[in-house]
Amino acid sequence: MGNLFLEKLLLLCGATKTILPVALQYTRIILFGLPFMIFNVAFTAIIRSDGNPQYTMRAMMIGAAINIVLDPVFIFYFHMGVQGAAIATILGQIVSGIICICYIPHFQNITFQKDTVLLDINTAIMILSLGIPSFITQIATACTQIVMNNMMRIYGAATIYGSDIALSCYGTMMKVYQIAHAMFVGVSSGTQPINGFNYGAKQYQRVKQTYSTAIIIAFVISTSWWLIYQIFPAQIARLFVNHEETQYILFAVYCYRFYMMAFFVYGLPAVTASFFQAIGKPINALAISVSRQILFLIPLAIFLSSHYGLNGALLAAPIADILAFLFAMVLIVYEWKKWNEKGFLS
Repeated sequence: MGNLFLEKLLLLCGATKTILPVALQYTRIILFGLPFMIFNVAFTAIIRSDGNPQYTMRAMMIGAAINIVLDPVFIFYFHMGVQGAAIATILGQIVSGIICICYIPHFQNITFQKDTVLLDINTAIMILSLGIPSFITQIATACTQIVMNNMMRIYGAATIYGSDIALSCYGTMMKVYQIAHAMFVGVSSGTQPINGFNYGAKQYQRVKQTYSTAIIIAFVISTSWWLIYQIFPAQIARLFVNHEETQYILFAVYCYRFYMMAFFVYGLPAVTASFFQAIGKPINALAISVSRQILFLIPLAIFLSSHYGLNGALLAAPIADILAFLFAMVLIVYEWKKWNEKGFLS
């Protein structure tokens, strides 16, 4: 399906005529590895639920290491360009998938029997209801990328930098951004089974303690990345281009600092959404998950860019981060209030 409409999809995502040929080369290879990526996401979650997060971490780290090592080999040594980067990515995913498959004989708490693998509608509905927040979060992230890419293309053309530099800088920023985001996913995924187990066991004080610990960790991560983006934007930009690309680096410094201005509050909504998902409140989790992108970022980017151009599009991100933070705070404070009223924390 993706290959059939690939060119139209890339244009929808904001690709310019200059970038489109390279984007087609990269995406065609990445689509081939998509089934392995989906398998890894599902299977690593199952292994974590079996009580072995260390194995999951090793599988993911080995795949990531293969990707990182093979990237420069394929790109620079074999002169394969973006095609080499794409091949390195899917090879890492394939290896991670094989490592996950090797875990099957070692399951401790999960058994594969005929009556447990048959489709059960009630179980499927429960899984779907709990998984919907994560699913919609991913959809919201994709929608945000499409909107922001087009903002960079349209309003970047009106600046001295042009569409290609604005779009490329935003793309490289998102690459590093995903590393930071993955850390919050790790914290959320690591605490979710702990919160779920203790909530089910009515150990409410432990749930709150786990949540508090996760918030502290998330704050340290978000503040660290905020400092990195504010202090070292030029160094990050130079990871992707040579030092002679002066215009690119100048815009990257401006873009990184502006877009990530309020990133130090990014962690709380992610951890809070995971908390609500763990205790069986998918509506709250969903509301927090979509708040930043769908409720705040996309409408703000469209509105502000129409008045302030590229500056308005970039300014939408820190405003959305702060609003999402405040929204999550309201929900969690209200939740603790209900727990106190019920005597859960006495």
